[in-house]
Amino acid sequence: MARLPTVTSPLPRDLQQFVQRVREALDSGGPDAVVTARQLIASGVVGGSLTGGITPIGGTVEAPRAPSGLTASGALASIIVSWTGPQYKGHAYTEIWAHTSDLIGEATLVGMTAGNNFAHNLGSAAVRYYWVRNVNQNGVVSAFNATNGVEGSTGQDPAYLLTLLTDEITSSQLASSLGTRIDLIDGADTVVGSVNERVKIERLARQSSDSTINSAISSEESARQSADAATTSQVNNAISQTQNNAAAVISEQTTRADADAATASQLNGVVSEAQNNRAAISSEIITRATATSAVASQLVGMEATVNNNTSALAAESTVRADDDSANAAQSTVIVSAVNTAQAAISTEATTRATNDTATASQITTLQSSVGGNTASISTQQSAVNGLNAQYTVKIDNNGAVAGFGLASTTTGSGNITSEFIVNADRFAIMRGGSDSTAAVVPFAVQASEQTINGETVPVGVYMDTAFIKNGTITNAKIGSLTADKITASLLNTVDFYGNTIAGSSIYLGGTVKYLQDSDQNNIGIDAAGNWTVAPKVSMTSTGAVFAVDAFTIDNPGGTDVTPFSITSDVVSIDSALIKDASISLAQIDTANITDLSSIKADIGTVTAGTLQSTDGKFVIDLDNKTISIET
Repeated sequence: MARLPTVTSPLPRDLQQFVQRVREALDSGGPDAVVTARQLIASGVVGGSLTGGITPIGGTVEAPRAPSGLTASGALASIIVSWTGPQYKGHAYTEIWAHTSDLIGEATLVGMTAGNNFAHNLGSAAVRYYWVRNVNQNGVVSAFNATNGVEGSTGQDPAYLLTLLTDEITSSQLASSLGTRIDLIDGADTVVGSVNERVKIERLARQSSDSTINSAISSEESARQSADAATTSQVNNAISQTQNNAAAVISEQTTRADADAATASQLNGVVSEAQNNRAAISSEIITRATATSAVASQLVGMEATVNNNTSALAAESTVRADDDSANAAQSTVIVSAVNTAQAAISTEATTRATNDTATASQITTLQSSVGGNTASISTQQSAVNGLNAQYTVKIDNNGAVAGFGLASTTTGSGNITSEFIVNADRFAIMRGGSDSTAAVVPFAVQASEQTINGETVPVGVYMDTAFIKNGTITNAKIGSLTADKITASLLNTVDFYGNTIAGSSIYLGGTVKYLQDSDQNNIGIDAAGNWTVAPKVSMTSTGAVFAVDAFTIDNPGGTDVTPFSITSDVVSIDSALIKDASISLAQIDTANITDLSSIKADIGTVTAGTLQSTDGKFVIDLDNKTISIET
């Protein structure tokens, strides 16, 4: 028989040990060497024929049954595959098959194990479909557990995903904007939008002037007084015009007082037109006072138009006070439009106070529209009665709403509840300047799945380093774990490496029933015989029970051998030293007896009998029962 090569590929631990044992058995010539069925039958050790299979010592091997209860649970880099233990005699091992798709015809063998758990090490972000089938001691294979595979997936590498998110966040326009200093106040007059630039533009505008050809100025004043009222008014007009160009200034002022009220108003208008270009400013101011109230309001409008391009500003302010309340309101709208493109800013501020209430609110909205696309930003602030306060910022980009809000509310019982809520696809904390390579993102929340550089980043919370005092996790995928203490009601694992397991009772195999508290939490194992499937191995304070088809002890010293095994109710001992023994029936193939007198003496001390030697045979007569030993 040709010698097999050494296994060097990175197989799972249990499969590596299995293959190595097979190699040693096939290549060795010692007591553990593999023998063929032909050799066993020829020696008379087993019955049967070469075509009819092998009948093992002490029992039969049943046909393998298909496994059931297959599950696949993902860890960080491995998928843990589990199934119900075999329910037939003569089980040898279970094969595990897998494929990247749910195609049983293309699945490949990825492992074999004598147990009912298997760890498939795949690395992060891997998906596999699994099937299993049993093999008995005669090599007969069962059907697969099912036609459809059971899906399992490993977790994605959090460090790698956090790196992707960090690069994506720090390179965004928002991150760059947040990391750039505010320089519009002290910026030079060459910086667009700075205060110095706006002062420069105004200065240059005042230095230029246009001459007029035709001009007209008119003024009208009047005063009227009666027994009940007094009224004064003034109207001033100034107009300049040349061909299609015109400029006008209109001013109207009125005051009135009577027995019940006093009123004053002022209306101003300034207009300049040159062909299709127009600029205008209008303002209206009104005050009124009575015995019980006082009101003041101002409305200012500004407009500039060139062909289809228009900019406009409207501002309205009102204050009012009476015996019961005081109100103040201000509204400002700024609009710029070029054909179908439009930008607008709207601000509305309101305050109101009464004998028992006080309310303040402010709403600012920015909006831009081009064609069918519209983006808006709205900031809202409100404070009510010193009990409730709210601040929100919302962005509406073509119907996709995002934003954040901060609120504090006092309940009727005096309890204060505060909230901070973010509505966004991603929320992150970043530390660093506008240089994205120097920025750090220790914490990020991904609220929707996204593809970054061809890599899928799933929904989740991503933390570079976390310190958690108390945590509750439904499903954890952990690469490595260092813990001082682990307390668990249920621990499902494929393998334990090193060290010690200590406990009053240990059960292997089977399906247990758990003792539960009033909240349905598992608090222990119901060991009073109430098992769904009895355990294969039980070790308790009363003893150890092995309910298995085969029980072996491997010699750990040197080459692994099995000096002792139990298979199908038959005990096989490779080599034994027995001090005292009682044997009902002994079948001895070969005996090597070196000290016959010692044997005779020992037998004499145990029971009456004789030891005779005839033609090389020793015959022991014990109470008319004869044992013959050939040398």
